[in-house]
Formats: sequence, structure tokens, C-alpha cells
Amino acid sequence: MATNLDAAFLCSKAVVPHMQANKGRLIYVSGVSAFRGSSHRAHVVASKAALVGLARSLAIELGEQQITVNCIAPGPIDTVRAPETGNIPHHPYGMETMLGHKGESHDIAAMVGFLASDDGKFITGQVMHVNGGMHFGA
Repeated sequence: MATNLDAAFLCSKAVVPHMQANKGRLIYVSGVSAFRGSSHRAHVVASKAALVGLARSLAIELGEQQITVNCIAPGPIDTVRAPETGNIPHHPYGMETMLGHKGESHDIAAMVGFLASDDGKFITGQVMHVNGGMHFGA
């Protein structure tokens, strides 16, 4: 909770006063597990789901100030885990996507770029599912 939720809340609280004059974009990164659940990871799933609630609530609070707040929910992304987690480069999770493979880090970066750009200025309170069809959203 401290890493996934508290940090997002405290960082948002710190930057929102600076965004009020310039409009702004808050973009959180949740995860597909917030919508599907995950075995033996209830604490992580709860924190990722809470980010969605935080984003939607802040979107309501900050909309009048032209600050958009959205959340990205990545599915499986092809990365190498840190050595302390077992350095597992290949996880079968990617085969659960409709596309049959994992995404790449630039897929998430592209969505962040879009939401932060002028093209994303009318999108707020949303969860953008970047997961190859693993979850269709809700």
C-alpha cells in the first residue's frame, strides 16, 4: 500500500498546487490484476485497485481546474525481473492475451505520452487497458 497507493497520493498532493495555474495531467499506473485478481497477491491487487478509485475521485475533484486524472492498467509486459525476484525473463502470463504475446515497455510509454499530450486533454477519470485484450475493461 505504501509503494503503490500512498506514494501516488502523496506525490499528487505535492504537485497539484503547481498544476492549478497551468492545467495538468496526473497519470497513475495500476495493473490488470486490479480487475482480474491474482493468486497470493491480495495486497498488491488491493493497492492497484485503490489507484483506480483515487484516479476517479481526483478526476471529479480536479476537473474544474482542467487537471485530468487517468490510470493505465498494463497487462503482461516483456521485461526482465530484478534479480531479487528470481530474474524470471519469461512468464507464461503473456499467452493469456488475445494477441498471444506480452506487450513491450514502449506500449505503456506511448499511452502515457498520449494522455499527457494535447490529444488527451478531454480524457479524465478513465482506465486505459493496455493489455493485448487480456481484459476488456470496466
